[in-house]
Amino acid sequence: MNRNDYLGRKTGYRSTEWGRIVYMTRQSFTAPTFRAFWQNWNPLWSYYLTYKVYAPLRNHLPDGLALLLTFSISGFLHDVAAMAVLGRPFFLFTLLFSVFGLWVLAEAWSGFSLRKKTNWIRVMYHLILLVGFTWGVKAVYG
Repeated sequence: MNRNDYLGRKTGYRSTEWGRIVYMTRQSFTAPTFRAFWQNWNPLWSYYLTYKVYAPLRNHLPDGLALLLTFSISGFLHDVAAMAVLGRPFFLFTLLFSVFGLWVLAEAWSGFSLRKKTNWIRVMYHLILLVGFTWGVKAVYG
């Protein structure tokens, strides 16, 4: 699948940027799993991570390890941007995204899904995970 087709599918073929952002945000927060949340969160970033990082890693590693490394690499790339701004070493996002990846694997392993729950419950679930993991990792990282 090429990048434009992928983006159109993930953003619902909306005609305006605002329409795409609203659709993407709604799709993410009402996703039935944390993995689906991330697949919808930033479609352009998701495309490149899926086809340029995850797929090649999956050719050489077990699926779970490829997924965890993809999350960690994504976090590291966020840290590189933070280091450019801060001018000092910074690895909070690498740790945080690794935790996100572990949670995605735990959901898959357990078969957890919110498919039968209301959108309100799904939104709260994702917010609790995002805020809770961020606070927890920040407390550990310092």
